[in-house]
Order: sequence, then C-alpha cells, then structure tokens
Amino acid sequence: MRSLPPLMKFKLGDHICVVYRDEDTLLETLALYIADGMRKGERCFCAQKPHMVPRLLKELELLGVDAAQETRRGALEVRPENEFYFSSGRFEPQT
Repeated sequence: MRSLPPLMKFKLGDHICVVYRDEDTLLETLALYIADGMRKGERCFCAQKPHMVPRLLKELELLGVDAAQETRRGALEVRPENEFYFSSGRFEPQT
C-alpha cells in the first residue's frame, strides 16, 4: 500500500499548492492524499475536470478505497468542477 511522502502531510488550516507536470502526476497525488484521508476517517471533497473524476475514482479503488461506499456514507465527494464552481452553467462572481 502506497503512502504519502512526508512533504504531503498537512494539518487543519494549512494552505497547499501542488505543482504537477501532467494529469497522471496530479491523479496520483490526489488519489494518495484522498486515500490517506479516508484511512484516517476524514471527510474528503474534490472538484476536478469532468474527465478526471472517473479516473480518480478508479485510482482510489486501486489504493483500496471503496469509493462507492465512501460516497454513499457521505465521507467522499468527488464532483466535476463545472458542477461545483459553475452550478448555474456560467461564472457568476457576485454569488
């Protein structure tokens, strides 16, 4: 089972920025981070590009996270960014 490197351990209130070269690197980083949270009993939310959502869920499954079960119990929420950030279908800076 892969685990997070020491530089990927954060505490409540930390602000982070992850620089990545490609989507595969981003996917691996996100999956490890979320899987670690799931193992700790934390609630995890991720908004990602629509085509990345199924890839992320599959990667979580490969890491031993039952993504469907965690979603049903409310511990995991992975949504396409356009649904989350642009719920009206367009950018509205006043809301």
